Amino acid sequence: KVISGFKNKVQATLGNVTPDSTLAHMMNEQQKPVDKE
Repeated sequence: KVISGFKNKVQATLGNVTPDSTLAHMMNEQQKPVDKE
């Protein structure tokens, strides 16, 4: 069973040690619309 919020905690931890430019790129990739064909 996946722990609710675990992914968010991991991302928050990574956010503390990741450069802003890399973090911005990761967020941009996650927020792109999914193209289902």
